[in-house]
Amino acid sequence: MKRLRLALVMLLSLTFLSGCIPMRNNRLWLETRLGRSAEKVYPTKNLYELFDKFPKGFTIIVMDSYKKDGIYMYRKIWLYGSPEKKRIEGYVSLRKEDDLVEHVNLVYSQNGKLSAENSNYSDELLPYKEFLFQKLTLNKKVLSKLKLISKSYSWVSGYGDIEYGIKDKDINKFLHLDKDEEVTMSINTEDSVVSDSGFFLPISFSENELESWHKETIIGGQEGKNDD
Repeated sequence: MKRLRLALVMLLSLTFLSGCIPMRNNRLWLETRLGRSAEKVYPTKNLYELFDKFPKGFTIIVMDSYKKDGIYMYRKIWLYGSPEKKRIEGYVSLRKEDDLVEHVNLVYSQNGKLSAENSNYSDELLPYKEFLFQKLTLNKKVLSKLKLISKSYSWVSGYGDIEYGIKDKDINKFLHLDKDEEVTMSINTEDSVVSDSGFFLPISFSENELESWHKETIIGGQEGKNDD
């Protein structure tokens, strides 16, 4: 009798797990969790608003990759919101493949302006003074209406991604594209994005078959790794 009960418990457990595993690769499930995370920061007009959402601090990492004269260029903006200083500062760097071309320190003021401490820098180093997450509205409802390209989720590793085809005037203007050009928006579904244990939201925008891409990552509650 005990063996029969044990077998029934194991059978019910396997049935429950087999039902939950594919569920996490379901569009509705992914968008419900991702939408809840995205709407927390999309949009954020003034970066100082993030102190209300992440009182323990936050990190913003914005990266660009593009080709110039056949050579890959990489731009990185790294900003940290210090909970002790109530100050947002960091840097922007530009690399030509592995070689550093330019680097200046940045400060974001409470009145919403991003500026460099040194005025001697090129337009290529800092071509924009605000980010897409300050302009775009993203939530479950918005995501559900986008054209789905692909989705995946691994219950073993907790990693996955969901990709959309999107035409948006603000995105295209930001990326200097024609207003009718479609961009691929990718959201990485890591554990801390789709769980309640942390906040780590990376969203990338790419075009021309990944010839160029723009990625914005917001990390809440800690200082993100500064490895420039």
